[in-house]
Amino acid sequence: MATSYTITSNEAASIALQAFAWIMSEDDIRDRFLDLSGLSSDELAEQIERRDFQIAILDFLLQHEPDLLAFADATEISPNLPMQAKQQLAGPEVAWT
Repeated sequence: MATSYTITSNEAASIALQAFAWIMSEDDIRDRFLDLSGLSSDELAEQIERRDFQIAILDFLLQHEPDLLAFADATEISPNLPMQAKQQLAGPEVAWT
């Protein structure tokens, strides 16, 4: 029986920061990210420590599977980890009834 491992908040933040570094290193992907975020390069540095911005980075990566797979390959992590990181950073979902 396989055991399940839940990543920690620190690990999730680390994955988001790795994703950010990778996005910034890829010219086309960086330009798309900047266009969609509406932020300048200078503003990015101010936002990177914010949990909601880290979630946005992971959301961006998860929206385009080829980018997700390229990131996972470049960083030698499972392509499932960015989703787990996003879930950890976002916290539990609240069901509003």
